[in-house]
Amino acid sequence: MDRKTVVYRGSLKSCNYRCSYCPFSKHRALKGETEKDREALLRFCNSIKERAESENIGAVFITPYGEAAIYEYYWDAMAGLSQTSSVEYVGIQTNLSFDVFHMTGRFEKAGGLKEKLRLWATFHPEMTAAEDFAEKCRILTGMGVSVCAGAVGVPENIRLIKNLRVLLPPEVYLWINKMDGLGRSYTREEINAFLSADPFFENELKLHAADPDMCAGRCFVESEGNVHTCNISRTKSANWYDSAPEEIWSPLCTRKICSCYLAYGGRTDFENLFGSYPVFRQPFRAKAVFCDIDGTIIRTGQKGLSERNRAVLQAVSQMCPVFFVTSLPYEKAVSVLKNDTDIFSGGACASGGYIFIKENGDITEKVFPAEGISSSVIRRISEEKHAKVKIFRYKKEIYKVTLYRKRGDDWSTEETEQISDMISGKVRVFAEKNCLQIVSVKAGKGNAVREICMHTGISPEYTVALGNDTEDLAMKEVCGFYKEIKL
Repeated sequence: MDRKTVVYRGSLKSCNYRCSYCPFSKHRALKGETEKDREALLRFCNSIKERAESENIGAVFITPYGEAAIYEYYWDAMAGLSQTSSVEYVGIQTNLSFDVFHMTGRFEKAGGLKEKLRLWATFHPEMTAAEDFAEKCRILTGMGVSVCAGAVGVPENIRLIKNLRVLLPPEVYLWINKMDGLGRSYTREEINAFLSADPFFENELKLHAADPDMCAGRCFVESEGNVHTCNISRTKSANWYDSAPEEIWSPLCTRKICSCYLAYGGRTDFENLFGSYPVFRQPFRAKAVFCDIDGTIIRTGQKGLSERNRAVLQAVSQMCPVFFVTSLPYEKAVSVLKNDTDIFSGGACASGGYIFIKENGDITEKVFPAEGISSSVIRRISEEKHAKVKIFRYKKEIYKVTLYRKRGDDWSTEETEQISDMISGKVRVFAEKNCLQIVSVKAGKGNAVREICMHTGISPEYTVALGNDTEDLAMKEVCGFYKEIKL
């Protein structure tokens, strides 16, 4: 059973920053206000400790109005929540203005488990320099704290945001929120610029029709206990302290659109790489990404990445190495990618018959020859099936043979099996429409992923694969996350 997520918002409506656009910057919390907020937070945390196991609560996320992480009692509260065995993660939204060493020290002194801590940090260019913000992120990740960072997608700040991406540690995901009040649509150039920093930015531009049926397993709790389905749902579902669990966890909503990430990102129908608790906006921490080419990142019959896909892959490549894994031979793969090969740290061609890895200016290569193929048998098959033959070599070793017919004249399963029986070598035969591919029995996209991971020291369980057909499913068996993409 999937664990539930609780989002909590206290009574504070104040901030230590003075951003020109923000209503909370106009007010500093008084002592009586913080005391009231602390008492409400303590009551809420005690209820979580009592109910987490029975109600299967796995994550608690604090999303204050203004800034709450500058108060020690929030760190004490998160430390206590992290000690609750059934709670897997606890986190908070913050502008990162707190003293990093003091507050994390306070958290640990209170018994907090840093491996459970999740920080959603927002960059405010009016109040802090990108270098200082990125340095705090670097210190926190160095301590073992998981951090995501983000900013509002103001077109005038594109250069600043792209610089922030360069300054941030590669493992820190940089998200971009769409700008409310822009008064116009983003241009394609602006979208691509933001995609080059945040590969998921286009989700911000979509209209996500509200559907409470997609919101099971989460709720939003206010300081006095009022429960809503999410942070923007104004429909009161129940009271956290007075209502039965079945009332609390029954989603109600009258919204038409899920207009922010906290609303749409927590839905069960939202496809993403953000793991079991997408509320923290921290993607699956991939150590490498493996992409099929034809039909996945480039439309079949076209050459070169689209501007959108180029921007997305460039953003991903800043966080982890990206490899292409294709059934195409090396020459054809390079031709299809055109000028975009520099994005990739290597690749596997002929479904892994030929593998190369780029490291510090050097290239490591490995080939699995298609051994024992009889040229006379290939010739006979070519004549009988009215197919032309192409042979691909690494130096002198054959790593792939393709028997191809006219477009539309696809190879049947029966023909593929028949030809596989006719060829006596240590090979694997598979069909891709009008092309019949013959490669080493050791060549397969799953094995190619294993070989690259073994060479780079990356565990396959921390990798992501993108594919679109049957041949790509071998990567699904190996990688930690597989996503089907069909152009």
